[in-house]
Amino acid sequence: MSTIPEVIGRVLPEVRPYTGVPDEGVAWTIQLALESIEHHIPGDLVECGVWMGGCSFAMLLAQRYYFGEIVRPVWMYDSFEGMSEPTDEDGYRARWWMKQALETKDEGAEKQKNWCIAPVAQVIENAHKLGLREHTIIVPGWLNETLPFYKPRRIAVLRVDCDWYAPVKCVLEELAPQVSTGGPIIMDDYEAWEGCVLATHEYLAKNQLPWRIRTTPGLNGAWIIKGPPHVVAPPWGKA
Repeated sequence: MSTIPEVIGRVLPEVRPYTGVPDEGVAWTIQLALESIEHHIPGDLVECGVWMGGCSFAMLLAQRYYFGEIVRPVWMYDSFEGMSEPTDEDGYRARWWMKQALETKDEGAEKQKNWCIAPVAQVIENAHKLGLREHTIIVPGWLNETLPFYKPRRIAVLRVDCDWYAPVKCVLEELAPQVSTGGPIIMDDYEAWEGCVLATHEYLAKNQLPWRIRTTPGLNGAWIIKGPPHVVAPPWGKA
């Protein structure tokens, strides 16, 4: 049986064409996904904001190489039309970035990457190339229009990669209650955009949740274990 570091080393090159997340962030996603399954955290795996599908595919390939089979599907939520516009809660830097993006004359693949645009047909094709299509549940549409009506009953790992205040808030309100106790919630943009920080803190404060916010290795965002420390104590990161 391969170790988790060995699996990570095998998966990273395979998913690199399909993600803009640095290797450390993808590796941590893989590790948390495998450990959540190994420690029997109930539920499916979910990613909101998938772009070309790389991190979702990483969680699936890692299962294949570590367990010998894929035991948990991945739900993949995205507009597949690019990013929404930031709101006032996202702050000046996000609005400046969007203004620059709107004014850019980049075309083709570079523009698609800058705007996180990936047509759903292309993501489905990517899943087929990796032999993963039957294990993916791809949900196209803006999150506020899809999440209230179509979501898993239980979630073992929730990965949130949707940048701005409004979509992050929507994901937490709709999906955090579905996350099983002990399940990790990965906040990809916590170190990057203040709207993500604000939405995260607002959700925890509004619901009086004493969940600890932890820094992801390489400063690639943050992660939370659902539940207070005296209830939740799996050996995360020790495999």
